[in-house]
Amino acid sequence: MDVIALHQAGFTNAVAGLGTALTSEQASLLSRYASEIMIAYDADEAGQKAATRALQIFKNTPAKIKVLRLSGGKDPDEIIKNYGIEKMKAIITGAANEVEFALLREHSKYDLASDDGKRQYLQAAIKVLSNVGAIELEIYASRIANELSVAKEVIISEAKLKVSNRKSKLFAISSEQAVNTMPKSISKEDLKDIRKNEISNLKFLDKFIKMRKLTKPQFAELIGM
Repeated sequence: MDVIALHQAGFTNAVAGLGTALTSEQASLLSRYASEIMIAYDADEAGQKAATRALQIFKNTPAKIKVLRLSGGKDPDEIIKNYGIEKMKAIITGAANEVEFALLREHSKYDLASDDGKRQYLQAAIKVLSNVGAIELEIYASRIANELSVAKEVIISEAKLKVSNRKSKLFAISSEQAVNTMPKSISKEDLKDIRKNEISNLKFLDKFIKMRKLTKPQFAELIGM
C-alpha cells in the first residue's frame, strides 16, 4: 500500500520490493535508473534494521543513499492519510544520510536527560564517527558537542584514537600471522623485505629474534640495519 499511496500523492518515482528483502541485484538495478535513492522502510525496529542492512548493500553502487525519518506514522501510507502530502514532502526534504541515520539510531536508544545516557550516547556516536572522513568528523562532532554541551575537540580526539587502536590491532594480527607462517629457513633478501614491511613493530621484532635464537646485534648485522 505504501507505494500506491505515494503514487496517488504525486510521488511517482516510488518503487516497492514486493515483500522480499533487498538484494544486491535489486540495488544495482535501481542505481542504473537513479543517482539518488531514498529508503522509506517502516519506522519500527524491524524496518530500521532493514534500512541499516539496505545501506550496506547500496555501498556497492554509485548511488547516493538517504533514509527517510518517518514521523507521525509507521509508514508513508499512514503519514499521508493522517497528515497529508506536505508532511511527506517535509520528511523527504529532511532525509538522513548514512552517518546521520546511524547517529539518530543511537540517539533514540538513550535518555539524554541523564548524565549516564549522555555518556552512553557519546560512546556510541564516537564509534560511528570513527568510520568517517575528516570533514564529516568535524561537522558531526560540532553538532553533537553543541547538543550535549561537551568539547568538540574531545569527540574528535576520541574518534581518532579509536581509529588508531583499530589499525594497531590489525597490524598486531598481521604480525602474529607472519611469525606463525614464517618458514624455518629464510634468505637475506627475504629478511630485508620483512624489515621494510613488518620489523618496525617492536613486538614482532622481539618475537622474531627469540624464534631465531639471535641476539639483537646479530639480527641487525644480518639484515644491514
